[in-house]
Amino acid sequence: MKINLLIWLFVFFGSHVSGQISLVRDINNGASTTGSYPNDLTVLGGFVYYSASDGVTGTELWRSNGTALGTTQVKDINPGDGSSSPTQFTLIGSFIYFRASDGDNGAELWRTDGTKAGTIMVADINPGINSSSPGQFKVINSTTIYFTSNNGTNGTELWKTDVTTKATSMVADINVGPSNSSLQYILLVSGTTVYFAANDGSSGQELWKSDGTAIGTVRIKDINTTGSSNPAYLTLLGSTVYFAASDGAEDVSHDGNELWSTNGTSAGTQIVLDINPTTDSYPTGIVAMGSSIYFSADDGTGTYGNELWASNGTAIGTQIVSEMSGVAPFPTGSYPSNFKVIGSNLYFTATSNNNGTELYRTTGGVGAHVLININTAAGVGSYPYN
Repeated sequence: MKINLLIWLFVFFGSHVSGQISLVRDINNGASTTGSYPNDLTVLGGFVYYSASDGVTGTELWRSNGTALGTTQVKDINPGDGSSSPTQFTLIGSFIYFRASDGDNGAELWRTDGTKAGTIMVADINPGINSSSPGQFKVINSTTIYFTSNNGTNGTELWKTDVTTKATSMVADINVGPSNSSLQYILLVSGTTVYFAANDGSSGQELWKSDGTAIGTVRIKDINTTGSSNPAYLTLLGSTVYFAASDGAEDVSHDGNELWSTNGTSAGTQIVLDINPTTDSYPTGIVAMGSSIYFSADDGTGTYGNELWASNGTAIGTQIVSEMSGVAPFPTGSYPSNFKVIGSNLYFTATSNNNGTELYRTTGGVGAHVLININTAAGVGSYPYN
């Protein structure tokens, strides 16, 4: 099937139009069935920006206002038939920042204001043909972007760039020398402070924070003193950050991979509840809605399996929301995933005996309901994702 630019019209016009979808333009209009494969759609002004290939100039930066005439290539960043492969589009102010390669400088930090002249490389962090491969962009106060990058000397570390001056610098060399700090899950908490998981080369993968300065980049707590706690799914609710982590293999003094919270101090970093007291509950996909966080987990009892849980940050307030695998308890679980909060509703995918894998919704009370059984065959799902 040929894949080209299909745009939901309400993205541009701000209202639903009977669910109509139309082909805006056949960007790769050669005789073959190869599509343009538009990706990373990001709205700036009255246009949506994305990467696409017209079959002649490679995968480059494009934009569209929803009309065929208004769908044009912004710039052939890597001239000729080579691809600049723009990706990781991130909107900040009147610019979109992204990663791309012009064929001479490797994959580096770029930005565009929507014009050819205004599409420029911000910094050649790893000089020459080598790539710094910037990623995990996080916007800070509409003035700064934090991201990971490798300058070829210090490994992949935390960097920042100033939107106004384009000044770009490494925040801190967490794992000193050429090794990577394996930085993940960058989360803006307040002001210029971000939390994240990183490895300094001696304490394993642990929970860190940074205020954008080297001296203000510190490990919050060594949760697993004999290895890595691997903090994941960092999510802010109020002034507290919730995450999954392991203090070590489950035994009399360790709880395994469970739900944790932190206020940014070592003393204030603690387990919320040992959901699975015999091994790991593996909290996954943590999101905040209202006054609670939601996630999937397995309590290990053999009654529910991997299901939807909610927590208000207390042990007593951490409970299963719904068991959806069938009419009777089903030990495997429904494996909720792809969580998305819209208003006061949490949407996600889950698997039940009756419906297979379908789209569900909960308002946060007890229970969740399938929105529509797209594939009505018994026990066969439509497998919605993303």
